[in-house]
Amino acid sequence: MSDWTIANQADLERWTNIRTDSRREVLRAITFGLIYLLAALAVGAYLLISVEAITDGTIIFVGWDVVEVSFPWMNVLAWIYAGLAVSFILLFVVFQLSLRHRLPATLVRLVAICPILGRVQQTLASAETLQSVYHAVLAEQPYGDAFQTAADEIQSPLWKRWASSVSTRFQAGQSIEKAMRQVPLNDHPIAAVITLGQDTLTHAETVRLWHQATEECHALLQSRTRRSIRFISHTGVIIATLLAGMAILSSNTYLVQMLEGLRW
Repeated sequence: MSDWTIANQADLERWTNIRTDSRREVLRAITFGLIYLLAALAVGAYLLISVEAITDGTIIFVGWDVVEVSFPWMNVLAWIYAGLAVSFILLFVVFQLSLRHRLPATLVRLVAICPILGRVQQTLASAETLQSVYHAVLAEQPYGDAFQTAADEIQSPLWKRWASSVSTRFQAGQSIEKAMRQVPLNDHPIAAVITLGQDTLTHAETVRLWHQATEECHALLQSRTRRSIRFISHTGVIIATLLAGMAILSSNTYLVQMLEGLRW
């Protein structure tokens, strides 16, 4: 085995590990974020329901009049918290399936709209696609066969469909600019391949081009993974704090009005 083959194999394993680590780190961050949110919603809903149940039927004096304390909106707010909990769980499941490439292409497009997480999911898929094509190009396969090989290896249904269509266009004799149009994620590594990947390049130059694009895409994935983890951590804590604070404020409003009435 030549030094180049050993180096190439090391690159393939390193890129695979980068994608695996990125997926695992994002999933861990999403899981902890969900735990924070569910804990805040559970505590808030329990507080609202408990205060409303304890003070149910309580009467206060307003002047000489007897008034029953009633805040029906607190029960409604508790149900809203329950609905938010279900929504967060569903979103968690969707992102889990998306990062594991278990969603159909239509839903993948919807997830891609989501800021931060959608870009990470798409960059994961594009990095896998670039690596598959690079491996096929390294084996001196023509572009049509290389993209068909990638389509067979890619897990993302959206990118699998795109790679298959690109293979068909190459086999029909189209240029790289026309064949690789409508890229699901037009990041600069893929844009560089489309711009520079002309048919006039030698095999060594083509291999070097795809290697550089794959390397840059995985570096971009690592950067976006770090940003997404910070975003999830900070946003999860802030939202959890706001939800818990809203429940405490609502309960205090209930108790303060009751105590004010009893004082008079």
